[in-house]
Amino acid sequence: MDWINRLKKISNKFKFQLFGRKVLDLEQCYLQSAKFDPQSTGFMNEGVFNLFLNSCGVFLTTQELRSIGDHYRLENRGTSPFKIDINYVEFIQFIRKDISEKRLATIQHAFEQLSEGGLVSLSTVLNAFRPDKHPHHRTRTKEGELLFKEFEEAIVRRSSNGTSLTEQEFFEYFFDVNACIPQEREEVPINSYLVLHRPSDTYVRHR
Repeated sequence: MDWINRLKKISNKFKFQLFGRKVLDLEQCYLQSAKFDPQSTGFMNEGVFNLFLNSCGVFLTTQELRSIGDHYRLENRGTSPFKIDINYVEFIQFIRKDISEKRLATIQHAFEQLSEGGLVSLSTVLNAFRPDKHPHHRTRTKEGELLFKEFEEAIVRRSSNGTSLTEQEFFEYFFDVNACIPQEREEVPINSYLVLHRPSDTYVRHR
């Protein structure tokens, strides 16, 4: 279907631009959405939606924005008969879940390797992280300590109990990561910077 192909191209452009800006996950986008949609309606008009994307570091053409509007719009919300609002929440979910079978299998494998009793402890996943193997570190665009700090903050936010991650929480974090990695960098998620064995639960910083 043509609209699916168009959206997938837009999705990859979204990811490519975030990856080029060394963005690791969608936290900044979530913060910006709260500014542009303070009532948490889940919708933005076309102009505001474009400003929201720009604030995240994503710049699309008029035709690309129109394609998004054609698929994710809800017409005639509010009082203006000419108002067209875009369901930006559904659009972001599409970006997050637009994932290859290979990448999805890698995430599943990582969870199985690192989990115990259906949970991955935060200390385990933090110990498994190797910032020196991360592509942004290898290209010397980010220092290892900063990469570790950003990873730590993001992964801890996903934990509902502050000590471990369920399978769903683990996947939700890496769906955010997937939204920042284009198809051209298929090798990036997990297998390039997580050591897939169950290390000691002694929390050690790697720099």
